[in-house]
Amino acid sequence: MNCVRPCLTQGWRYCQTVNAVSVSDQFTPIIQGKSSCTSAGIGGLYIEGSPQSDDSAKPAIVLRAKDPDDNSATDASPVLQIKNWTTDLVTVDKSGNIGVGTTSPSISDGVGIHISGKILRIATSKSPASGGTGNAGEICWDSSYLYVCTATNTWKRVALTGGY
Repeated sequence: MNCVRPCLTQGWRYCQTVNAVSVSDQFTPIIQGKSSCTSAGIGGLYIEGSPQSDDSAKPAIVLRAKDPDDNSATDASPVLQIKNWTTDLVTVDKSGNIGVGTTSPSISDGVGIHISGKILRIATSKSPASGGTGNAGEICWDSSYLYVCTATNTWKRVALTGGY
């Protein structure tokens, strides 16, 4: 019978001990948390990171997927999944596409977001001025119009008319 004891070593590398023999970097950790904290907003697993400086090029937390040969990015997809036990909520595939409610984000050109649902909600209205700041592809709305930015700082709008 194997006795497995996970540990963190200096430099945050992981290892395991199997029958008193140390085997580095061949351990698949499962980190589980259970909320026993009474503070608002603290869930079952809390991950926090702090960059060494406020340099925006250095993120506080990095999740990185690698291929099994340890020499490049993963060829597998998905790279990250968020689930509610067995229900897939969010999937990030190897190309960076994000799927909401789907495990296979389907994007026709480039990287994007695939939402498997009936409704997309943009909660806050915005009325961009003609020639106002905007990036191609941005969408916003107000009570009279739906706006689409078709090129940098170039907006087109369609009137929202009639009842339903």
